[in-house]
Amino acid sequence: SRGGNLAVKPADDQLSAQCFLAFLRFIAPANLTSPATIALYDSAGKPGSGLFFYHTKFWGAYQECIYFQNVSKYCLVSANMYIIVPPLPTQYLGFTPHEWGLCMPKECTERDVVFLITHNSSLNP
Repeated sequence: SRGGNLAVKPADDQLSAQCFLAFLRFIAPANLTSPATIALYDSAGKPGSGLFFYHTKFWGAYQECIYFQNVSKYCLVSANMYIIVPPLPTQYLGFTPHEWGLCMPKECTERDVVFLITHNSSLNP
């Protein structure tokens, strides 16, 4: 969460029950088109152009996320990640610092964010 320190101990082996249930609530068919659910996904930072020039700050839309502060919170993740040069997944541009703004259900903790980042195979080479 904002101002938090994600350099915490490695994440537990699972997402907390509160965070998991909050995500299930967001993706329930009745909630898929709610403004809060749309904002949760829309306000998250996304990679843009210039990755090979180390443009690696994906802050997202902080104000959009906290507009629904009764159900969501903004988290800024700072992590070192490899930038992979296509087409060969074994060629890297290097280990570079990234910042990623995420809009998370308010029930999720810093440990949940660490779990989601470290257990997402598309984020880890």
